[in-house]
Amino acid sequence: MLNGKLIILGAAAEPLQVPGIPPILGRRSVMGWPSGTSIDSQDTLNLSLLTGVRAMSEVFPLERAAEAYEHMMSGKARFRAVLTTGDRTITSHCTREQHLNKEGEQDHE
Repeated sequence: MLNGKLIILGAAAEPLQVPGIPPILGRRSVMGWPSGTSIDSQDTLNLSLLTGVRAMSEVFPLERAAEAYEHMMSGKARFRAVLTTGDRTITSHCTREQHLNKEGEQDHE
């Protein structure tokens, strides 16, 4: 591969070791990017509107927040875990239940 780019969005405190020759011969680079800024979020939302991309979410009612948190922290969440309050109408997301409807999995409510 030529002209590859590794973008680091988050990193541990330990140094990153990269061999010297492969990046030079392949014209590759390593760079950091401060993700999580408000403009990054806005750009992401704008791109999703333009392309029709929708998030897949696992929806939990607020009353089950502790369960949702444990589900997420255990690594069992297959998609984004979302808490809802009151009316759970979500028009801009494909819920896990909608995505997996054919597999017969149940809602977390």
